[in-house]
Parts: sequence; C-alpha cells; structure tokens
Amino acid sequence: MSDDDAKGPGPTSLSVTGALKAVTRTPVEVLEPAFIVGEVKLADGTVLKLRILVNTAYRLEGLTDEAGRPAYQLESLVIPSVVKWEAKP
Repeated sequence: MSDDDAKGPGPTSLSVTGALKAVTRTPVEVLEPAFIVGEVKLADGTVLKLRILVNTAYRLEGLTDEAGRPAYQLESLVIPSVVKWEAKP
C-alpha cells in the first residue's frame, strides 16, 4: 500500500481553471479486469445490484488532482439485476 492509499481517498473531482482545452488520452492496459459490485436503492423500494466491468482505461494527460495524481477515463459495462422489489397488485 502506498502512502497515498494510507491517507484515504483523494478529492472526488478535478479543478480545471481557464479556457477548456483538448486533452490527450493515453490507453493504459487493464491487467486484472474485475467486477466492481454495488447496490442502488430506488424510491419505489426496488434494490438493484450493479456489477461494473472496466473494459478500457485512459490516462488523461496533463490533468491531475490537487495531490498530483493523474486523472483517468474508464470505459465500462454495467450489468444490473433486481435484488428486491415490491409487486404491485
């Protein structure tokens, strides 16, 4: 575990100042594709299980957070399934 990992998660967004500019994407191979699993509860009582598979990763050149960590763009597949729902009569 790196020192950055021990400090917990970093900022959730990037600060971009000035005029928008084109960003170069550099492909980064995904070595160990893994499903990320989470649940989402909807207002009607439905609970969805989401499995997310990251297919492709790109490093966004020249964009970093306040700590200097690089920004990435991910291409992924989201696979939803219904875990719980309330049947309507």
